[in-house]
Amino acid sequence: MTGGRDETYNRYFSEFDQVWALVTAGTPDNFNTMTISWGGMGTLWGRPVAFLFRMAGAYSR
Repeated sequence: MTGGRDETYNRYFSEFDQVWALVTAGTPDNFNTMTISWGGMGTLWGRPVAFLFRMAGAYSR
């Protein structure tokens, strides 16, 4: 990574690590959004990836 890309990645990692994030899943008519704070970002097989963990019993309206 070079130049501004490093700064952008560092900012994303810092926000995810120090604060939290939102994840939304579903369709435009039926969706669910919840806060997340456990996960990671990186590179897998040369492509950028993001992953998260949530408790199986977690429910949000």
